Amino acid sequence: MKQAVHILLAVVCCGLLLPPPAHAVPGLNVWPSKVEVSAAAGAVKTGVLAVQNQGVSTRTLRVLVVNCRMNRDGSLSYVDEDDPRGCRQWIKASAREITLNPRANHQLLYSVKLPRDASGSYSAALLLADAARQDLTPRDYQDLPGAIMLVTVPNSGTRAADLTGLSLRRSDSEGYVAQVLINNRGTLTLMPSGLLQLYGDDGGEKLRLPINDGKELVLPGATRALDVPIDRLEAGSFKMTATVDYGSVELLQGETTVYVRGGEVLHQQAAATSSGKDGPDRAQPAKNGTGPTGAKMGPASQQDIAELMRLGTSLYSSGDYAKALSVWQRVLKADPKNAAAKKNLERTRQKLKALKGAKG
Repeated sequence: MKQAVHILLAVVCCGLLLPPPAHAVPGLNVWPSKVEVSAAAGAVKTGVLAVQNQGVSTRTLRVLVVNCRMNRDGSLSYVDEDDPRGCRQWIKASAREITLNPRANHQLLYSVKLPRDASGSYSAALLLADAARQDLTPRDYQDLPGAIMLVTVPNSGTRAADLTGLSLRRSDSEGYVAQVLINNRGTLTLMPSGLLQLYGDDGGEKLRLPINDGKELVLPGATRALDVPIDRLEAGSFKMTATVDYGSVELLQGETTVYVRGGEVLHQQAAATSSGKDGPDRAQPAKNGTGPTGAKMGPASQQDIAELMRLGTSLYSSGDYAKALSVWQRVLKADPKNAAAKKNLERTRQKLKALKGAKG
């Protein structure tokens, strides 16, 4: 039974969360290509990777474990050296080399042993290379098949992020692309979400689009560019704003003014951006009368609460009731007597219940 529990790893099913290692080695498949491990500090977790040789010749493969770093576009670089948020030293494979006959499968066992001082989120990659290639460099790692390992210690770590850039450009095809830059300064992996809004000279809202609708991750220490496609945009001057929820009490905000004419972005003012406050994981349970995240906190500012209320209203109006429900809950954690949030929370719950009933 214990062994079965150890093998329970949460597989990241959404292909947009993180790009898997490349599959440039012909005829070789690894599944799953991404796994997520949630374990307490000091614990040991085990799992299995299925390796399949679809080729017509016997393959001898070398097992490599390397650390990951996230690039601005969301791709990953693999490195041999130690990294504060890397965990390659915790991961052991059951074999250093494996030999696969044509059309054969192999179950590669691995273990993840967390140190007692582990806290927050970590990442590494388990890669497979032809054993004959002993001169591989980190650049060569990009072309190897394997699995990305995401390790998180529950109820630990800090959430801290900055919105460092907001811009608009023409897309490579038609339309435009708004780009929101998020810098993860904390020790937890983030999945930011939010709203991009454009306003005309008259102050009226011209456009409203979701930020990070694909639920992409931002690893600790990374600066990630989140692109928001815009199909069309009329000529004129626009105030463009971004409001981003990264899982903390406060929201990140950015604002800039863009000038569009003749299908081109002619000019853009420097963006005014915001930084989040350092804080522990909001999922951490309260202790000793401290705030909802387990850290001693003062009450959220009225501006923070107002922004959360606006975000919740926008999410509800756009039909994203689950996210709206989460926002109302956060408002009530920060301001338990907020009557409007209580009303909105109950209305959203009833909406979700009705939708669930309609689906049968």
